[in-house]
Amino acid sequence: MARMSEDAAFGHGDQVQHAVDLVRAQADCTLEEAFVLMHERATMSGTTMEKIIASVLDGSIRFG
Repeated sequence: MARMSEDAAFGHGDQVQHAVDLVRAQADCTLEEAFVLMHERATMSGTTMEKIIASVLDGSIRFG
């Protein structure tokens, strides 16, 4: 399972945290669950976490 501390690995900690906060609010879940949801979306769609984060931030994907 992906851990919250992995956000440092992306080099965009503030963006990661903001995206996780948005997903948490949309899906009404914990921060850890929000990160896992994003990670699963990336895996299932064959894309990167960076692209999922960008899509969450620009509103093109939502979790609800």
